[in-house]
Amino acid sequence: MARFNMNNWGKPENKLELGKTEMNEASLKQRDKRKKTEYIHISDIIPNPDNRLSMNTVDWLVQDIQRNGLLQPLVVRQQEDGKYMLYGGHQRFEAIKQIQQLGKWPKDNLVEVKVIDMEDMNVPDGVSQKTREKMALRSLNIQRDKTDADIMVEIQDWKEIYADLRANGVEVYEFGTEEGEESFRQQIKGVKTQKLVAEQLGISPAQVAKFDKVQNQGSEALIDALKEDRVSVAVASSLASKPVEEQEQIVKEVLEKKEEGEKITGEDVVLAEERIEKQKESKPVEYPENAEGDYVSIRDFKKHIKPIEQKLKENSQGIVLDERSYSLYLKHIKAIQNLFEKAQ
Repeated sequence: MARFNMNNWGKPENKLELGKTEMNEASLKQRDKRKKTEYIHISDIIPNPDNRLSMNTVDWLVQDIQRNGLLQPLVVRQQEDGKYMLYGGHQRFEAIKQIQQLGKWPKDNLVEVKVIDMEDMNVPDGVSQKTREKMALRSLNIQRDKTDADIMVEIQDWKEIYADLRANGVEVYEFGTEEGEESFRQQIKGVKTQKLVAEQLGISPAQVAKFDKVQNQGSEALIDALKEDRVSVAVASSLASKPVEEQEQIVKEVLEKKEEGEKITGEDVVLAEERIEKQKESKPVEYPENAEGDYVSIRDFKKHIKPIEQKLKENSQGIVLDERSYSLYLKHIKAIQNLFEKAQ
């Protein structure tokens, strides 16, 4: 059975036998390898462009690192040019840079890091380099306080990761924590991707479904608003049920009235719908120039049946008609249908 183990970077063939109370030499070396860290210059670390997560807790981290020091090393991968690409600890790194700018970081400007090697990852050869990098990035760069925009980014990355793993016959996904002391085992074969992603992010499949709905049915403006953290996924998924043109108009209408950084709320959507509807009602209808007789528009029809809709809303169970009245109702409905079918 094919499996991927994130915890097996350079794992030795000799395993510790069950029941042993002492670690063999190979296991000791592997443990030391996992825990070994080194110090590199801040300027040699490059933030990962694929991270795309917010930095919403940096202010708190600045204070925490100044008070307690860097308790957890950054995780990096050395590149061909000698620089180090960051994979774990983007918020910590941003906090370190701010402390450095304040002149409160040690003068040697060194940072403790753990260096990983993608070539040592225990994955099938067919898994792409891009997928390997995303796996390391998402598994190592733990973000505690995530915005909906962060979650949307992670969902898309994990979907791509699982698609590549499935394509290469991986049936079990197993990975460890950043320190390599704990592991998480996940059955891939026979399990829906939506459920797998939900487990990775610690949210419900229903929540993942909301993000999927926005991604699949949302307008460009709505998706952008979610990516920019200008609307919650709850509001966005509800709005995604509407026609794309209507979504675009509502998002534009609301954001034009919002201050920078303010989010679209459910109440904003309702008020925008009301304003847009009033604008439609006040706009004169343009009838065809050569039309003969009276022209019936969609607006006219909605206006004519509005009293009926209102009456039905007041009686949620429906209106009770006797046999004769119901027959008349069906007759009139059919008559209207016939009129429209015969119209030019």
